[in-house]
Amino acid sequence: MRTILKSILLMSLCSSATAPAMAINGADNNKEKSSIHGMETSDSIKHQPLTESSVKLNEVVVTGLTGSQKLKQLPAPISFVSARQLEMQPSTNIIDAIAHQPGVSQITTGSGISKPVIRGLGFNRVVVVNDGVRQEGQQWGDEHGIEIDPASVHSVEILKGPASLMYGSDAMAGVLIFHSAPTLAKGDMRAKFSTGYQTNNGLFDYSLNFAGNQGGFV
Repeated sequence: MRTILKSILLMSLCSSATAPAMAINGADNNKEKSSIHGMETSDSIKHQPLTESSVKLNEVVVTGLTGSQKLKQLPAPISFVSARQLEMQPSTNIIDAIAHQPGVSQITTGSGISKPVIRGLGFNRVVVVNDGVRQEGQQWGDEHGIEIDPASVHSVEILKGPASLMYGSDAMAGVLIFHSAPTLAKGDMRAKFSTGYQTNNGLFDYSLNFAGNQGGFV
């Protein structure tokens, strides 16, 4: 009988001790649920839908230079290679003759094939203009060089840097402008003969050019 009473007392003590713990656990669970719900509500308030808005920008002014201008005052770096410099520079083609200019190099697969490279960019990132006409041959494979007779070039202008506003979207690296000899004065006639020899392959190069301005014929 005494053992039965002792067991009943122990059971009552255990039940009275676990009841507050369950109440505390229930309160903690309620707090966690309320905090999670609060976070969800706060997140829903923070994430607002995007709305359209208009922004007024300042005007963009594009200016250009007309007339003569000194090279040191130009906004973009430009190199000019004269006829005398082209004659004094030993080369196998016209690109090889100007490849020693600062910022200019070449991609070559032989003595007669060279592609211009300006500041590390070549192919369809360089525009080549010969007497006002664009040359597209160098933009393709490695075996396609500049299709310009070196003997017909009198001087070269090299524009280093983007020039897409004037020469199109291909002029990302720069522009090579080849000029022929200027028209002679009235009554003037002139002949020019040049030759070259390449020691690596034993080939000779000959060129004969005659120009004049006589009786209205140029």
